[in-house]
Amino acid sequence: MKILFTGFTSRTVGSERNVYDYFSNVFALEGVLKLAGHTVDTRSVSLIRDPCIDEDYDCALIGVAACQGLSSRFKLGACWALHKFGKRAGIFPSDGRNIYTFPSSVLTCLLGQHYDKVTDRQLDPIAYFLGDLQQEKNNVVDTDIGHHPEFRTVWRSVLERLPHGDKPRCAWPVLIPTHSWGSPLVYRQHFGVPVTIWDPTNVAIPMQFQPDQFGPDGRLLQNDRPRERAWIVSSLQDQSAWIKKQNCKWPVIVVGNKRKAREGQGIDYMPERELIETYYRQYWGHLAFGYPLSDGSWWRMRYIHAALAGAVTCCDPADAMKMPEAYKHSRVMLERFSDEKLANVALQQHQQLKTASWSVDRAVETVNTFVKELVI
Repeated sequence: MKILFTGFTSRTVGSERNVYDYFSNVFALEGVLKLAGHTVDTRSVSLIRDPCIDEDYDCALIGVAACQGLSSRFKLGACWALHKFGKRAGIFPSDGRNIYTFPSSVLTCLLGQHYDKVTDRQLDPIAYFLGDLQQEKNNVVDTDIGHHPEFRTVWRSVLERLPHGDKPRCAWPVLIPTHSWGSPLVYRQHFGVPVTIWDPTNVAIPMQFQPDQFGPDGRLLQNDRPRERAWIVSSLQDQSAWIKKQNCKWPVIVVGNKRKAREGQGIDYMPERELIETYYRQYWGHLAFGYPLSDGSWWRMRYIHAALAGAVTCCDPADAMKMPEAYKHSRVMLERFSDEKLANVALQQHQQLKTASWSVDRAVETVNTFVKELVI
């Protein structure tokens, strides 16, 4: 099939102008569709250039995110695709945090009270979606034509069929990336409909690494240099409050948050390959901060990077509850282990993660079934 792959954000439209270079579930989804033999056209949709976008493809996969801000500047084209494809479209959240913020931002677009700062005149709620508020100006592609009355009716119709409010319900089928121990029921409560989950792990690894980078044990070739005892926390967001609660005895090295780096309390953002080489392969500990969707086990590449690099991951207890046994060691116990014991735990984590993860064939079959059902 020929599939349109698009969405609200730059990653979902194939832009190479992303501020942060990290491997996303978006890329894994593109990859698995191609493995299934589909032709995937990843691009933005224009209201001007693509009035009949639905005639050029068999179906569409559309990545959704919060309905405001520069990161979602392609949302009008994505919603136009949802409108045009109808039942031949499926959606996927491009980031786990969007599962919480997306329904509330849709509700704000439909019912929010917004005012013009100059005239103090109340604006139509849809103004928030169209980027009319002062802080959102120039953040949306195709805004001018999007104001046409015909399109305003389209936006409201699409938004009303996306999850919002106390009893969310989505008119489109939903595809969610999770680890193999994830539960679709957790996500159903956010979208109001059954969702399809899939595990991208074994699709993602060969997309990031070459075969000659691995040793006989399936991990990245190890250094002879002794590892240092410290925890690495990699995150674009400020995780200070969570880190403080862990009461770590080892030093904690924070990588990725620009504000903490400016304050001298962390290391600035760096590409993932550099992060793996400089930190995951040089230190014993990887501290995985808690995630809002612990019950659903949203897919996180950082677990895989740490396991491949030979670091020991210490998870937030809420996440660890559903993970393989080797991930259930407490921070206190791990800090007491000898280097030999830490090396053994790191190997066990890698082996158990590898065993638990879906095969490529299963991932391909699941996603392939999802898109085929869009055209039935």
